[in-house]
Amino acid sequence: MLSLVLDLAVRDGRLSRNVATGVRLPRVVPQEKTFLTHEQVAQLAAASGSSGLAVTFLAYTGLRWGEFAALRVRSVDLMRRRVTVAESAAEVQGKMIFGPTKTHQRRVVVLPRFLVDPLAQHMGSRPPEDLLFPAPGGGVLRNSNFVTGF
Repeated sequence: MLSLVLDLAVRDGRLSRNVATGVRLPRVVPQEKTFLTHEQVAQLAAASGSSGLAVTFLAYTGLRWGEFAALRVRSVDLMRRRVTVAESAAEVQGKMIFGPTKTHQRRVVVLPRFLVDPLAQHMGSRPPEDLLFPAPGGGVLRNSNFVTGF
């Protein structure tokens, strides 16, 4: 990352050369990923109180936080048990900005059957443009206003 920033500084004429050019970086060794068991997800959801459905949804869909925060009611097809992930939300200088997903690709995620009824109850008869999981006070759910609910 530093090398890329220094390259930009050279292109902008702020530096005469990139001192990081040619520096060999240590090899990145992938670490084994740890996943929660079904019981651990259930315990975490129970401990999360009113955010339990959101925790369970995140655990079983694998959505990135920004994708989750940007989901609309219209994104969920309960009959087909599908969620269409088409946009993402990110906080930029204190404002929430909606844009494409990290991969710039639309994708469909399968919902586990056990999430259909709780999601149907959660969605109620809200308009399709409403956020699926809004912040407690309304608006876009952010990491900061999600975590403080615990």
